[in-house]
Amino acid sequence: MTETKPKRLGLPRVFALSTLAFPLAGIGLPVGVYLSPFYADELGLGVALTGLLFMLMRIWDLAIDPFIGSLVDRFNSRYGRARPWIVASVPILMVSAYFVYLPPREGVTASYFVFWMIVFYLGATALQISRNAWVSDVAVDYDDRSRHFVVIEVASILSVLFLLLLPVFITWKGGEDGDRFAQVGAMGWALIIALPVTAVLACAFVPDPPRISNGRDDHKLSISMLRKALENPLLRTVLLLEVMVGISISVTSSLYLFVAESVFGLSDLQASLLLVVFFLSSVVGLPFWMAIAQRTEKHKAICA
Repeated sequence: MTETKPKRLGLPRVFALSTLAFPLAGIGLPVGVYLSPFYADELGLGVALTGLLFMLMRIWDLAIDPFIGSLVDRFNSRYGRARPWIVASVPILMVSAYFVYLPPREGVTASYFVFWMIVFYLGATALQISRNAWVSDVAVDYDDRSRHFVVIEVASILSVLFLLLLPVFITWKGGEDGDRFAQVGAMGWALIIALPVTAVLACAFVPDPPRISNGRDDHKLSISMLRKALENPLLRTVLLLEVMVGISISVTSSLYLFVAESVFGLSDLQASLLLVVFFLSSVVGLPFWMAIAQRTEKHKAICA
């Protein structure tokens, strides 16, 4: 008997899955760029305390990633493997995003920030890991994974551009200094509205067949399993690369507004417009890097 090769998803279904990039952009951009100065200055926590709290929250995020990943891998249901996690993450993120992005103007404490960020990162991790696992399940080969992630990257950048236009518009309407409460709040409402809409699109139009069990539990998380995985030199290299790239991006994004305003003297409007130019450059570069990755391999494209 000949084995039928699985078919690639059509572009409409790929687009439906890629819409989850919008809420994920609504998490990444504000948390990475806008929330630090917002909580440090507008809410009065101070730069030192805010930096410490964000570091602790990132450590929390790092700690729960393997546990959420293991749960997603082991989970199986007649509704699919990823869909239930996407659906479960939506209300968690909607509630926590409201308290993180739209806090009261007075009385916000470190404990308020820590509690809601813990809940927020739980939902965000579940959404991101299950979305990435879903892409890996529906992609049929190496190049198809690249196709999915390029479409996701385009959707993500377009989402970021939309979110960046919100503070630009608010700053333009409110004067040169703008209103950071209104800017961050607008991003929060965009995230809250986008979560159920994009989850419905992805769950309704993208297949998510249940995993066929082979009778073994290969995905059970344990210290010995993690140690065995880290004995693989190739995996260690990939993880080190991920850590180094993650640190460089996080440092750049979290310091951006501080440097733009305090060092270069840019207004909110100028700083936001410059970010728009930055992300437009990313859109222009995507086809080039996609072509390099297809003609060589992904690791060579990263080296380039």
